[in-house]
Amino acid sequence: MTREFFTAHELSALLGVSQHVVCRAASTGQLPARRVGRRWIFLRSALESWFRVDAVNVAIKDRNRGNRGERTRAPRVAPVAPRKRGEMLVEAG
Repeated sequence: MTREFFTAHELSALLGVSQHVVCRAASTGQLPARRVGRRWIFLRSALESWFRVDAVNVAIKDRNRGNRGERTRAPRVAPVAPRKRGEMLVEAG
């Protein structure tokens, strides 16, 4: 018999992330979850639906972008020279 729900501890082990990450994602709405007392409960059916919808959204974005599964890279940012301890940053102008 398969379980109908996971605890935060079980889901963190399944996903390979810390329990803190799972609870934070649940509290911000990034993962479908229900709060029962002080515990987070994750329904198996809600997680499966969430994974399917996310996979479809990624496929649509890739298709609209014209890429074949390639991800675009974030723009490069020019490196900033490190400051010495106690040195103030003064803007020119």
